Amino acid sequence: MRPRPIRRRKLYEQVTNGLLDYIQTEKLQPGDRLPSERELMTWFEVGRPTVREALQNLERLGFVTISHGERARISDLDFARLFEQMGLTTQYLLNSSEQMMAEMKEARLLFERQMVRRAAEIATAADIAELRRLVDEQAAAKSARDAVAFMRCDMQFHTRIAAVGGNSLYPAVSMGILSWLQKFYIDQLRVSGSEKLTISEHIAVVEAIERHDPVAAEDALSAHLNRSNILYQRYQQ
Repeated sequence: MRPRPIRRRKLYEQVTNGLLDYIQTEKLQPGDRLPSERELMTWFEVGRPTVREALQNLERLGFVTISHGERARISDLDFARLFEQMGLTTQYLLNSSEQMMAEMKEARLLFERQMVRRAAEIATAADIAELRRLVDEQAAAKSARDAVAFMRCDMQFHTRIAAVGGNSLYPAVSMGILSWLQKFYIDQLRVSGSEKLTISEHIAVVEAIERHDPVAAEDALSAHLNRSNILYQRYQQ
C-alpha cells in the first residue's frame, strides 16, 4: 500500500500551531495578552500578513479576542463558546438537509429526556421557581404577541432544565442544539395555537419536576417535543 502524500501546510497554519503551543506552554490565562505583531514576526521569521492571518484564525477558533490597535488577548473559553463556534456550519447543514434536521431533533429528544429525569431527581425549590418564572414570562410574551421573546423564553426554559444537572456542559449542549434548530423554532411559531399548547406542556413538565417524578417528567417532555415535531411536519406539507 502506497503511503499518502505529505500535505504541505500553509505558513499561517504553522504560525497558528506555534502560537497554540506557546499559549499552552506559558499557561496563559483569559485576559493575558499575546506578544505584539512585530515580536511574532521576529519569532516565526514571517511577514506581518502571515502573523495577522494566524491571529485571525485563532480568533475564529475562539482562542483569542482581537481589538483594533491592541495586542490579541486570550479569550475566556467555555463549552458555550465552543458550541457557538460550530453554529454557522451546523445551521447550514440542518437547513440544507431534511435528514440532518430529523437526526438533530431525534438527538435532542434523547438528550432532553435524560436532562428532565435528572432535574426531577435533584431540582431545588429555587430551580423550580426559576422554571415557573420562565413559563410566566413566556405567557406574557404570548399575550404581547412578541414572537421573538416567546422563542427566547422557550429556549431558556429547556436550557434551564439542563442546567439543574450541575454540569456546565449540559446547558451548553442544550443551547447549542436549540440555536442550531432556530429555523425549526421560527417555522413552528407559525402554526396556529402552538403557543398556548407549548405553555400548557411546559407547566406539565414543571409540575412533574416539582413532584420529583422522573417518569412523569420524561413523559411530559417527550409528549411536548413529539407534538411539536408532528405539528411542524403538518405545517411543512
